Amino acid sequence: MDMSADAAALDALATPALAGPTPTNTGDGPDGADGAVALGDLTVMMIDDEPMLTEVIGTYLEDAGYSRIVGINDATVALEQVRALNPALVLLDLVMPGVSGFEILQAMRQDEQLRYTPVIVLTAASDPDTKLKALSIGATEFLAKPVDPSELVLRVRNSLVLKVYQDRLANSDPVTGLPNRRVLMERLRGNLAQALAGDRKVGLLHVRLDRLQQLQATLGQTAGDELLRSAAQRLRSRTRRDDDGVRATRAETSLLCRLDGDEFLVLLPNLADPEACVRVARRVLHALAEPFQVGNDRIGVSPSVGIALAPDDGQTPEDLLAIAAAAAALACSSGRNTYRFGSRQRNQAAMERLKIEAALHHAVERRELRLVYQPKFDPLQGRIVGVEALMRWQQTELGPIFPDRFIPIAEETGLIVPMGEWALQEACEQGERWMRQGLESLKVAVNVSGQQLASGALPALVAGLLERHPRMRGALVLELTEGVLIDASPEVNAQLQQFRAQGVQLSIDDFGTGYSSMNYLRHFRLDEIKIDRSFVKDLPAQRSDLSIVRAMTMLGHSLGMRVVAEGVETAEQLACLAEVGVDQIQGYLIGKPMHPDDLAGRAAEIAVRGAGQPVPAG
Repeated sequence: MDMSADAAALDALATPALAGPTPTNTGDGPDGADGAVALGDLTVMMIDDEPMLTEVIGTYLEDAGYSRIVGINDATVALEQVRALNPALVLLDLVMPGVSGFEILQAMRQDEQLRYTPVIVLTAASDPDTKLKALSIGATEFLAKPVDPSELVLRVRNSLVLKVYQDRLANSDPVTGLPNRRVLMERLRGNLAQALAGDRKVGLLHVRLDRLQQLQATLGQTAGDELLRSAAQRLRSRTRRDDDGVRATRAETSLLCRLDGDEFLVLLPNLADPEACVRVARRVLHALAEPFQVGNDRIGVSPSVGIALAPDDGQTPEDLLAIAAAAAALACSSGRNTYRFGSRQRNQAAMERLKIEAALHHAVERRELRLVYQPKFDPLQGRIVGVEALMRWQQTELGPIFPDRFIPIAEETGLIVPMGEWALQEACEQGERWMRQGLESLKVAVNVSGQQLASGALPALVAGLLERHPRMRGALVLELTEGVLIDASPEVNAQLQQFRAQGVQLSIDDFGTGYSSMNYLRHFRLDEIKIDRSFVKDLPAQRSDLSIVRAMTMLGHSLGMRVVAEGVETAEQLACLAEVGVDQIQGYLIGKPMHPDDLAGRAAEIAVRGAGQPVPAG
């Protein structure tokens, strides 16, 4: 490495010279975050048998901005505490009862973890023999007792700056500034231990830039390094993003590393869903798709991504690295700009997913999509008063594909926007046909995704549809998820107000699942809440669920909203829900999702029995 660059980096770490704990930024750090290191956040440990001295020194350091200070007054437990806390710096007295500072220092220098931890010796002795002995064992600095506050702060700061810089050299790739293989292996071992002890998985993505060597041979090493830095910057922005399936806490962030040459690694800890690896792989490929500007040239690379999952594919860091590398090679031989899994079974599933995605791009234009309608029943009126439009896909070559397979893919690829537009158009046309057949009061609900709202085009689309189908004004219902409302931006809120002004009603689907906060109910004018089937399936036997349903119903009514219960399959459930006061029910008891022609027949077939119970669906 260029020594002038080293010196410049060390100068940057030590600036300003007299400002106490100096914030430093070293690129992506071993923790996988931004790599910003504040000296005041590093742990400083004091080992001295005089409590008064440790208290005084602690006060000096706190005044200088250091927040993590640990004082140890019992030398017999000091080494155990040093190993447990792994401090960035140790202030060590030499003469203590039980265990001397010399013994603690010697044990630290024989410990792999503590071998390079800086140690400032505190001593009242000024004789050369004591200093020489401490230096020969591995002391970093000396502080004479009584301690001068200014000298203490300067020596602590300088020792920590050097420690941070040394860690950077040991843990960072010199070209990109990313963590290196050493950091990855250490972190991976810890993540694997956690995964094997629990029910989570660990993902490892091996990213290859397959044209880098050719670029270096043509334009030189400097151009290759410039491209690597640009690639690292793009990857950092795409792999740092939060993902509900990738991370659970700040301590479990993803980690981007440079392995060697043209290879990067992305570590995904604590996976609840292995599909999160696919989502990150797709973001990686997208990040590297655009050519890079290298000098006066625009250079394209051909990325290939290999995916290994633990503990399924391997239970050691070495096994996972080998499997991910082999999967990347397979992706390269398969045409590049793609990803492959380490296991044959997962590769087959990934190939099926890619086929579905490719076919989904043409589903609308090939007229492969259709809508079916599930009726909503009003127990008091004893009739069908609404329907929910549900999308189905009969693919020409693959056959019927269930919504739980293609809807998530449509969401991830953005295809849900044109598919959602098609569904709205179809539902409005069908709703008007029903009205001409005499079903005047039938409300038609259509699911709307967050991406459709984010596009900003939905209000204009709805306005155009209502202009072409004026009978649907007041009959069209847009069903939203709780997540859309909780994360709603001011722009989304403005769109919801536009819908209300257009005569469109708003409903919350799957109410009560996934989110504990219901503050959004105060901020949005909504017409309907739909109680999720998970609260209905065990009624009436499960009394706690009945209490929850009753509370939701009271909440909805108090806010002037209609309450619909989903997943009703038995007459007992219907009777229970009617007693609670639910306004409408939806489920197989009334009817499965059906063809629009069958819906009109089912509406005519419904008759009231006793306390408003419908004829069971055939």
